[in-house]
Amino acid sequence: MNVVKTLLNTCPLFENLDSRLLETHFENGRIKEKTFPSTDYLKINETPGLFCIIEGSVDIMELSKNGNLMLVEHFKSHACIGANRLISDDDHPTVIGRTKEPLKAVIIHREAILDLLNKDKKFLKDFLMLVSERSKMLSEKIHSLSFKSLEEKIIGFL
Repeated sequence: MNVVKTLLNTCPLFENLDSRLLETHFENGRIKEKTFPSTDYLKINETPGLFCIIEGSVDIMELSKNGNLMLVEHFKSHACIGANRLISDDDHPTVIGRTKEPLKAVIIHREAILDLLNKDKKFLKDFLMLVSERSKMLSEKIHSLSFKSLEEKIIGFL
């Protein structure tokens, strides 16, 4: 149950949740803790779930069909990744994470998240807020990339 306590104490999305709800999913194998070494590449969307960073940080990149990597965002501890892709059945591009330091994360399977959304209105509201913030960030990134001149893009890159 240490994983459940860590999740409740580390990730703001889960801080107001009843620990018994999480413990049931942990016992059923729907919540797992995983550690990644530094300078490791990992597939974030390999299992349909929410990826919550407990310690460390990760750069999230998307891999296009023609093999190009694009940095999406840098996430530090307390962040949850994958909420915007959790419900969709679409074939998404591969999401790659790159660690620069050891990374400790908790992965919560999609079925566990759906159950929690159904049982706790506060969790539902917080989850929708998380998805909304991710959507806003991605919209701003698209806007920034679309409307900058080539000179501004090069300056931003450097």
